[in-house]
Amino acid sequence: MIVQNEHSLDKSAVSLMDLAKVAKISATSYHNLDPTVYNISVMDENLTEKKTFIPTYVNRFRIVGCLDPGSDVTLMQLSLFHKIFRCENALDKENVPDVRSYSNDCISIVGTVKCIIRLDSSHVLGLEVLVHVIQDIPNQVPWLLGANALRAGLGGVHFEESPIGPYPVVTFTKPYEYTCT
Repeated sequence: MIVQNEHSLDKSAVSLMDLAKVAKISATSYHNLDPTVYNISVMDENLTEKKTFIPTYVNRFRIVGCLDPGSDVTLMQLSLFHKIFRCENALDKENVPDVRSYSNDCISIVGTVKCIIRLDSSHVLGLEVLVHVIQDIPNQVPWLLGANALRAGLGGVHFEESPIGPYPVVTFTKPYEYTCT
């Protein structure tokens, strides 16, 4: 379960979420070496899950999103869409596909929009990704980057060893070679 509501997170997870919102700080690192991947532990009924978050830039907004290579599509909640685009006209409401969650629940799609997602604020070029805009779902991340975003950037995720355990490394080769560590 992905948790965003700070009331349902323990104090350390809330602190990590606050760190993830700050540029150039890693939520899992004890040092400031320009890290850009946040690996946050979330407690859910005796189960600890680690989620990988990376910063992205859409329309001059920095958005920390949850990277989910198991999701076929990239999802954005409607409230976030309104903050970024300010205009419902950007939303294509024709030919909206049927999307189902891993547990086979139907996810209501409001529409789709093609976004240019930049991986760094200094990048001129970005990844063109079809984003499915959904109704807001409580306690879920508002920005989920799916396999289509990794595919657009010819990217991938792997893990490397560290003294505190394995940590995710996200790499992209398009439009620039870029590594989030």
